[in-house]
Formats: sequence, structure tokens, C-alpha cells
Amino acid sequence: MSTPKIIAVVFISLLLVLALFIFGLLFSMKMTALSASYTISRIDSLPLASLVEEIEFDETIEDNPELVNLIRSIITENEAELKERIGESIHTVYDYLNGKSEDLDMALVLKNTILDSDFTISIIEKTDLTPLVKELVAEMAKEASLPYGLSIKTHIDDITQDLEPWLKEQATAAIPSIYDYALGLSQNTDIVVQLEPVRETLRNYLRQDFLESPPAKYAGLSKAELEQKFEEDVFADFAGDTWPAIEIDMELMDSDIPSEVAESLAEVEEALSESRTYVGYFNIVYGLLIGFIVLLIAGIILLYREVKGPSRVLGGIFLGYGIINLIAVFIARSIAKTQLTQLDDIPSSIQAWLAQFATSSLTPLLILAIVLLMTGAALLAVSFIYRRNQPQTVTSE
Repeated sequence: MSTPKIIAVVFISLLLVLALFIFGLLFSMKMTALSASYTISRIDSLPLASLVEEIEFDETIEDNPELVNLIRSIITENEAELKERIGESIHTVYDYLNGKSEDLDMALVLKNTILDSDFTISIIEKTDLTPLVKELVAEMAKEASLPYGLSIKTHIDDITQDLEPWLKEQATAAIPSIYDYALGLSQNTDIVVQLEPVRETLRNYLRQDFLESPPAKYAGLSKAELEQKFEEDVFADFAGDTWPAIEIDMELMDSDIPSEVAESLAEVEEALSESRTYVGYFNIVYGLLIGFIVLLIAGIILLYREVKGPSRVLGGIFLGYGIINLIAVFIARSIAKTQLTQLDDIPSSIQAWLAQFATSSLTPLLILAIVLLMTGAALLAVSFIYRRNQPQTVTSE
């Protein structure tokens, strides 16, 4: 081979080595950060059940063990469906980033996935809310001031059982309006809470106690007269300020919620719009780089115009790339594990998840290194086998 061809082969080989290292980085990004499937797989592997057991709640919640257990059970029991809905939202976002959809409305994305009112209602309907109802009744019992020694404390468990369906009904009716208002999809902020079932439940239990053990001053009165005294002297004072229904205007309670949510969603949409542009550039560069690598390989083959030379050169490049990247991947994994185990401020379940995340993020580069290493070894073997099997030319004297 002439000197100019040797120089050309060396130059193209150096370009190929550089292109392969750049391709390795882009390939890893393509298969991880820019892959909806990979991102969803990482979400699916997130140990929510272990995380909620280790997480510390606000002091006001921590003081109520039953409420803490309720929150944890809701998350644990609905973990699979919650992750599925997060995955749906991720798919929608990635479709937008990759140009498969033209517009992205994050409010609608959330409404159709994570903040779907039907999803939340289904959770409420199958969840045991007695701890929450019991807490509400207990607070009511603390504030209640009843004559003649009457008290609702002795009936808290029974009242809780009776009022749980009422609480679920009120929550089911309110959630769609709350979500639409919070996401800025509706201006209707009035929520009506029906309190008549609460009144009737409390009345029944207190009336039962009053009739079974009437005060001494009412001794000798008939049942009908006792019931009348109960309504006039006991329940009227206790429930006089309790309305059959109350209207909650969320706009008056906190009018900043929709604007803050809208502002946050607008910022997210703007960031995703910019990211969509860069992802488009990335995909173009990625495709051009693959084409460039193919042209470099074809250039080496055309310069030699035979099997042994290109096989030896390409085999050496691929084998060297594979070995270097294998070493780099194993070193990176070792460093990542060492560093993550030293993070004492995060729960152990998250440490394990982060370690798995670091390992999986390097898997595409590991696979690429192994494939090129095996390809390089095969090409080198071909170069040697081809040389040994070449027929010798016989010269006549």
C-alpha cells in the first residue's frame, strides 16, 4: 500500500475512533434519558411501599398514627395503578418531545392521568376511611358541650361506621370540582357539603342515651314528652350552629392556587418546548453520526480493496473500543455504588434504587462495548484465517 493510502487509513481510523466514542455517549442517552420505556421502567422499579414506610411526615400528621397508616396504605395498595398513570403521562410527554404530537397541555395531561378524578374516586371508594372519620368525630366531641352528662365520645366507633359512607359521598362529589379548579380548567369553585346525615346520626345516638337515662328533672314524662325536651333543651343548643348544608367557595379560601399551578405548568411547558427543539437536533445529529460512521468504515474498505487489511484495522478499532469502554463502565459502576452508599441523608430504599439506576443507565454502553468487542475479535480472526488460507502464487522459471 502506498504512503498516501496509509496516511488516509490512519486519518480515517482516528476519525472512526472519535466517532465511535461520541456515538457511545449519544447511544446511551438515546436508550436512557431520551427513552420513554427506560424512564417508565425506572419509575416502576421505585420502591414506593418501602419509601412511604421510611418517609417522615409533617408533625401534625405524625401525631395521628391512624392517619399516617391510612396514607401509607393508600399509596401501597394503589402503587401499581399510580405508576401506570405516571407512565401514561411520561409517554405523552415523550411523544411531544420526539415530534409525534404538536401540542402539549400539561393541565389536560395531569387531568387524564395522575389527577383523573375517576381514579381518585375509585381509590376513595375502596379505602377504609374510618380512621379519618374517627379523627373528625373525636375533634367534634372535644368541642361539644352537652347537658345532663350526655356525650358522643361513648359512641365514636358506631358514629364512625355510620358516617364513613357520607364522607366518601361528599369527597366523590367534591373531587372533580377541586381538580378542575386547581388545574385552571373550571371557574366553578363552589363545593356543597351536605351535613344533614351528620346531624341525623348524632341526633339518633344522643336521643337514645337521653331516652334511656333521662335527667331526674324529667322523671315521669312520657317518651313523646322526653323526645320533645331532647329536641328543645339538648339538641337545639348542640346543633344550632350546624347547617343542613354548607357551601365552600375555594376561590375565597385560597385564590392563589390556580394561578400558582398555572404558572408552574406554563414553566414546565416552556421547558419542554425548548427541550423538544434540542431533542430534534439530537436526533438529527444521531442519525448523521451513524451515517458518518458507515462512510468511514466504507472508506477503509475501499482504500484496501481486499479482506485482510480492513478486517485487521476495523477489528483492532472495535476490539480496542470494546475493551476501553468495558473498563470505563465497570469503573463508573464501582464509583457510583461507593458514592451512593455514603449518602446517609436519604432512605436506604432510595439508596438501593439509585444504585440500580446508576447501573442500568450504563447498560446500553456496556452492551455496545460487548457487541463491538466481539465484532472486533471476529474481524481479527477473519484477517488471520484469510491470510493462512490464501493460495500461494507459483512462478515459472
